Amino acid sequence: MKVTNAIAQILKKEGIEFLIGYPVNPIIEGAAEADIRTIMVRQERIGLHMCDAVAKVTSGDKIGVFVMQHGPGTENAFGGVAQSYGDSCPVVVLPAGYARNINQVHPNFSAALNFRHVTKLCEQVTVADATVETLRRAFTTVKNGRPGPVLVEFPTDILREEIPDALVAEYKAAPRLKSGPDPRSVSQIAEALIAEREGEAAGYAVYFPTFSSFLASSGIWLEDLFVRPPHRRFGVGRALLSTVAARTRARGGERLEWAALDWNELALGFYRGIGASTMNEWITHRLDGEALARVAAEHCPGAGAGTRR
Repeated sequence: MKVTNAIAQILKKEGIEFLIGYPVNPIIEGAAEADIRTIMVRQERIGLHMCDAVAKVTSGDKIGVFVMQHGPGTENAFGGVAQSYGDSCPVVVLPAGYARNINQVHPNFSAALNFRHVTKLCEQVTVADATVETLRRAFTTVKNGRPGPVLVEFPTDILREEIPDALVAEYKAAPRLKSGPDPRSVSQIAEALIAEREGEAAGYAVYFPTFSSFLASSGIWLEDLFVRPPHRRFGVGRALLSTVAARTRARGGERLEWAALDWNELALGFYRGIGASTMNEWITHRLDGEALARVAAEHCPGAGAGTRR
């Protein structure tokens, strides 16, 4: 099949229901033959804004595809593509290009050269058989990572060439892949220890890293230390606390801190017995409920001195 028809078949496999364009570009005819609705605009930048809207109203679930003619059409589209890049909108742009025998002749405009700084991916197809793999890269790029436009330029002479049907038949829609933080980093947010005694869970400790701006050093805050009543007075709590203390030292921490209720004499006596200091000069404060909501409501982004993360 011709490259124009191959492009249309790939668009259908990618779930593209309509094609926005500005004539003349043979991909428009190929899309119409493949039953993809074609929408013509009177100015290239308007068509790209429409593609932006497709992405924005669907939260990127649908991707707008825009095609335009080579030369002046591609030049007029630059501002629209740059805005999509600045707004992080996933758009696929498929401009026609000058035929290969003249596309490097001055002053013929090359999209593949001039759009590099306003796209996530910018390529020119130089041989017909590279059509499928290039479009696969384009759709994989536009669907994944930080949203933004991708561009693949097709010289007009390539659009008229033939490629094997088998190449197009094996094409599968590009996947949407999710990335996440390193599990090791997630574990550093908060960690837990489970103590066992006689084959059952006897207690636990939950802790997370802290940093002292006064000492300019790290530490650990022990959020919770609990031992089930049947397992108390068997050294379970001390074993948990010593393990957290050892991890504090191993990570270069200067101190291990926690809070205790003032009426819990049993716990307070235990803590004093291991050498912990009572921070009488410190008073804990808390915002919750209506007070938290009221203070949070005072936040005005962009006002005052500002903050930096």
